[in-house]
Amino acid sequence: MPRARLHRSSVVVGVIAACLLVLLCVPGRIYELYPGSSIKFEHGWPLVYLRRETVVTPPTATTFKNYRSSLDSLPMGGIPWLSADNWRFWEAADFTDTPRREFSPVDLAFDALLLLLLLTSIVILFEYRRRRRASILSFSLTDGFVALTLACCALGWFALIRNTFQREVAAQAALEDEDSPGSCEEVCIAPAWTRSLVGDRWMPLFM
Repeated sequence: MPRARLHRSSVVVGVIAACLLVLLCVPGRIYELYPGSSIKFEHGWPLVYLRRETVVTPPTATTFKNYRSSLDSLPMGGIPWLSADNWRFWEAADFTDTPRREFSPVDLAFDALLLLLLLTSIVILFEYRRRRRASILSFSLTDGFVALTLACCALGWFALIRNTFQREVAAQAALEDEDSPGSCEEVCIAPAWTRSLVGDRWMPLFM
């Protein structure tokens, strides 16, 4: 019996998917930033298997207006996988008073297994679709329905968090008008996979 072989397009899709999964899991995302002092990274997706902190040497006195302005100091536009510092998972500040590295081999094994299953599923599903189509550019009504559903879900989520952001801004402005004491901490609420591929700097303001 002749051996079943993957289409070349399935191999290309598998290679692209593998590269994207590596970019999700290996380079670190910045989750705390102190310009001129230290940077804290977290590695892994969907689970974080490594958290580490590096110290900026030599330390510099840096001032910034808010969290978003501090992101302008990041190299390569703040995109994690373009900066060499985000790939150096072995680097961490060494202090005796507080730990600067937290590593979980269980979470790492879970991430590796899940990403391997995800990669296998992507290749199998694409190959299954490719065998049922005369051409790679052939699309069915089901394909269009699935694409439209995903687009609507994404746009609905964007509208929800944008409206929430607008309400929070209005509430904060009301507190400032009343001279009420308060504090506001700015964080990025974008999904971890988008922050790993794009970085916090390029996220919309409502995120």
